[in-house]
Amino acid sequence: MLRFFLVFVASLSISCLIAFPIITLCKKLKMGQTILHYVDNHAGKNGTPTMGGLIFIFSCIVSSCIFISQDVYIPILSLIVMLAFSFLGFLDDFLKIKNRQNEGLKPYQKIIGQVAISIIIAFFAYYNSNIGSQIYLPFSNKLIDLGWFYIPFCIFIFLATTNAVNLTDGLDGLAGGVSFAFFVGFV
Repeated sequence: MLRFFLVFVASLSISCLIAFPIITLCKKLKMGQTILHYVDNHAGKNGTPTMGGLIFIFSCIVSSCIFISQDVYIPILSLIVMLAFSFLGFLDDFLKIKNRQNEGLKPYQKIIGQVAISIIIAFFAYYNSNIGSQIYLPFSNKLIDLGWFYIPFCIFIFLATTNAVNLTDGLDGLAGGVSFAFFVGFV
């Protein structure tokens, strides 16, 4: 548990240290959000820097590598999963900036990408002897084997957790409040 806390503190510290320079760089490179033309109330927010996720991705990778244990298999796999989903977010933001419009990836493209990543991860985990199809029941320390149901369960969990924050991300810092509630549930 101490290691998780140290990774969190290190990641938070790194994020705080690099946030201002990255936001400044995004502003300088004109990597700003384009506001929908029919939302007049948000016109003043046009150009707000986007791709802030790079701050959190970088800090997670660095802090995880600092505090990695001898059993590197699961942390590295977790980082690969994070990078796979992060790539979709990056691609979405990149297309918004490149095309100077508010639409990056279309919703069906995002869900196809998320489902594809989730299926690959679920099958990999199910057939991997280091992971398998067993899960711990929260608050009970009981281990149960889901068998083949592990695959759809894993896909559902990845899609649900990925979209729990993603769907509210955008203007007015909505993702911050939602992320806080989301992470409290994980704690």
